[in-house]
Amino acid sequence: MIWLVAIAAGVALADGSIVTLALPQLLRELGTSVEGIAAVLGVYCAVVAVALPIVVRARERWGSRRIGVGGLVLFAGASLGCATAHSLPVLLSMRAVQGLGAASLLLLAFDVLTVERDGLRSRRWLWTATAVLGTAAGPALGGLLAQTFGWRAIFIAQVPIALAASLAVLAHHGRFAGKPATAPARPPAHARHEPVPIIALALTAAALSSVLFLLVLLLVSGWGFSPLQAAGAMMLVPAGAAAVRRVGGAALTRAAAGCALLGAGVLTLAFLPSPSGWWLFAPLLVAGAGMGLALPAIAGELLHERAPRHAARLLAVRHAGIALTLLLLAPIIAVQVQAASDHAELQGVAALLDSSVSPGEKLKLASVVASSVQSSNPRAALTDALAADTGGLSASDRAALGSLQRQGDAIIVQAAGDSVRAAFLITGLLALLAAALLRPPRLAPASPRRGLRAVAGLSAAIVLLPAGYAVAKQATPPGTPQLAAPCKPGPMPQAGGFSGLVQSLAIDGLDSVACRERITREQLVLNMIRHG
Repeated sequence: MIWLVAIAAGVALADGSIVTLALPQLLRELGTSVEGIAAVLGVYCAVVAVALPIVVRARERWGSRRIGVGGLVLFAGASLGCATAHSLPVLLSMRAVQGLGAASLLLLAFDVLTVERDGLRSRRWLWTATAVLGTAAGPALGGLLAQTFGWRAIFIAQVPIALAASLAVLAHHGRFAGKPATAPARPPAHARHEPVPIIALALTAAALSSVLFLLVLLLVSGWGFSPLQAAGAMMLVPAGAAAVRRVGGAALTRAAAGCALLGAGVLTLAFLPSPSGWWLFAPLLVAGAGMGLALPAIAGELLHERAPRHAARLLAVRHAGIALTLLLLAPIIAVQVQAASDHAELQGVAALLDSSVSPGEKLKLASVVASSVQSSNPRAALTDALAADTGGLSASDRAALGSLQRQGDAIIVQAAGDSVRAAFLITGLLALLAAALLRPPRLAPASPRRGLRAVAGLSAAIVLLPAGYAVAKQATPPGTPQLAAPCKPGPMPQAGGFSGLVQSLAIDGLDSVACRERITREQLVLNMIRHG
């Protein structure tokens, strides 16, 4: 029973982020948006946060076994409802019910994994590992299922896990007759009575949401990674967390160090130089290590977790932090995505106008380029659209089209990074704020020399990693065109002979009309496309 309940609890914790790698499929099938995807995650986390204190009271009246089994059955039924949903409102409703079942399931898991019976040692380490690795592994597990079987398989797979755990609990009634495990040492006085660790926990959860949601949005929807490829990249987060599992030291020092490392990793994600998985290794490992240090140190040591009401409070804070972050960031991301898409659309038209493609082909390709940029998977859409028009082209036009495709790809990659950069910077700074609030050098009982070494090492990680990536990004040629200013001469088509002369005259005509309208030539072309 122990392992079945632990797995079910890990799934419940992973559910806060598990559907992010199914983003393109949800966008297509349910016709949703960035806000809709954020709601699919946020509704679940919000209900878990609100339901946990209520479930604690219900547990005191009816017992952990009844509440836990009821929660597992409810979780299984809601998961099946999510898998069969054919509209966003139905999916959101089922996610809310799923969150209610998850709250009961998580309290059951705390009871099962942290209770000592018949002289057996407490399995609190299993509860901690479940809490950390379940959260970190959610996107990777969801990506594997979405790539192989489709997004509905993410929820179908949860049904037998929850039902098996409920049967195991019913079959082991004796597990709920024991006494609470021996309580850990009392936390420091400053941690017991100050709200600082609570705030730090919420800020840490907020920063984690950027790794588990924003990065997946960038990789899958912006850069065209398959769910399986993105899942492989996201496995670096639990790998980093597992690598620091045995790191010791004062809890306050580990918590502050973890928040600082998490902040450094998230800030670095704002400056990824190119859409290559190799650039993800350092920031994701660092962010995972930060999470692996911070969460166990804050939840369980600085904030004690000796009773179900303590566990409910900490889990509620974590899920509330994620839900609130998604609620606040989703509109910002949506605005940034639209602004970046609009700018990329103009750059795509500029690249087309400046290219040496023949005038007739430019007229056909203008609408193709514009519509590809606004699609749910713009890199693939642009490649497919341009490849479909190479049949009857001359050799020179095919070469120009290849150059245009490379330039268009660079435009889309840059736009995708621009659309989430502000959100990465905000959430990375939130994690650094959590580290600053904990202030380990002043409060932690460590020797001055060791403290100085730790501070120096963390400072180097915080500064050098994001700064190094920012320098690398700046040094990478963007390969994107500059937009012409209204009423100012811009670049001319890179074509010679009679065709080049005709195109230059046409561009001069566009510039004249655009100047009268006080807009750019690219905006004029887009207006012509949109209005026929």
